[in-house]
Amino acid sequence: MIENNSKKEFFNKFEFSFQGQEVIFEIDQLATKSEKSVLCRYGNTTVLTVLTIKQLAKGVNSFFPLTVTFEEKFYAVGRIPNAFGKREGKPSYDAITAARMIDRSLRNFFPLVGKQEVQISNCVLSLDKECDPRLVSIWNSFLVCFLSPNLPFFQTLLAAVMISKEGDNFICNPSNEKLNNSSLELMVSATEEKITMLDGLAKEINEEELEQAISFAQKEILVLIGFFRHIANVLGAEKEKIVTKEDNLNTEQNE
Repeated sequence: MIENNSKKEFFNKFEFSFQGQEVIFEIDQLATKSEKSVLCRYGNTTVLTVLTIKQLAKGVNSFFPLTVTFEEKFYAVGRIPNAFGKREGKPSYDAITAARMIDRSLRNFFPLVGKQEVQISNCVLSLDKECDPRLVSIWNSFLVCFLSPNLPFFQTLLAAVMISKEGDNFICNPSNEKLNNSSLELMVSATEEKITMLDGLAKEINEEELEQAISFAQKEILVLIGFFRHIANVLGAEKEKIVTKEDNLNTEQNE
């Protein structure tokens, strides 16, 4: 849970404690030429997320042009490639699945017809095995979309947690060691009301236990959403009102 007594705010920096780990968000401190950027430190894991938006001359009807990337570099764990292999290879399987988890969590909140091309880039700057960088990337991706005034249709706060099981008890955001020894690995993304994405691995679990795990995750997600809303309120994030066909008809009838 969040400890309010540890929370500090100055400029665009927010600090709080979640599940015994310090979490620090810095808004628009890096990549200032982009639409929005968030740097998050969760324990010793640091992830920079950058949102860029390009206006399209012609709308895309078949799908919304959203691209999500998750980049892992050797320097995040203190390794520098030698002279022969300085150029790092293509994204790993884990990086691709992490990007897909973020995409599946977000895409339902974007319209089917889009006149914008949106790219969300997540770069792992440092890695702590106790704190999962996938979670940090999801948190950052949610925040950049919600805080951006140029995405008026994205008006819902989301959060995500990782759930594992130790004995008969569920654990929120376990360390890498506990996760490897657990019979359950469940990533849950949700709003205050609905589950938006589930990604899980279990040796064996019945339906009742799965429902309990999701309910446990939802309670922790509400805590995170409360802090994300606090960040938005302090920064004064405002969204443009979307004018629909129904609004235009009502306006014409009133006139």
